Amino acid sequence: MPYTKSTFARYSLILVPILFLMFTSACGQSNLNSQGRQDGYILSLLWWPDYCQSHRELQACAGADFHGFAAGGLLPRLSSRWQQADCGVKPGPRDTTKLLKLIPDRSLIQEIWQQYGFCSGLTADDYFALVKDAFSSTRIPDKFVDPKDSFVISPKDLKLSFVKLNAGLLEDDITVSCNEANLREVRICMSKQLHFMSCPALPDCQRSVVYVTARMPLAE
Repeated sequence: MPYTKSTFARYSLILVPILFLMFTSACGQSNLNSQGRQDGYILSLLWWPDYCQSHRELQACAGADFHGFAAGGLLPRLSSRWQQADCGVKPGPRDTTKLLKLIPDRSLIQEIWQQYGFCSGLTADDYFALVKDAFSSTRIPDKFVDPKDSFVISPKDLKLSFVKLNAGLLEDDITVSCNEANLREVRICMSKQLHFMSCPALPDCQRSVVYVTARMPLAE
């Protein structure tokens, strides 16, 4: 068949979309492979009084209605790295009211969705339902439930307090994050079925004790 301009144009209409799909697929696969294979989640438990120290502008930090751990989302647990790259921008849940007992601030809900939820491949509603299930299935030690006074605790004893309450949870499944001397966050690794599992090489607080503040900052 003679090779003409019309032939070239006709084949271009077929080949260009195919090549585009091959390119975007290869890029996505390369990005995933460069970061590791996702094999579960990391439940983030933010210590709310400490979070509010650096987010005093938030309305949820202005009062004393919430003292304790807030859900910081389900981070993708990767076989070689603990955090996934930004997967793009997509609107989060429209109705955040029902999530405020879990995550006290609406802007934080949207931030969690953009950073971690969108990467999960789930819809916003399904993702936050999974966050709620993971949070609800993890028992919080009494001393961290609405404490009236600040206290100190070693990272090891903090982990053990969770281990004693949660069947199947091991110390290796937990990491503690500190902000200087203050408790900042507890992370618990889970499978895709939300069963406890060991964590990859996550940063762990190296201090002998952490300060658990029960005081909310004054609004500015």
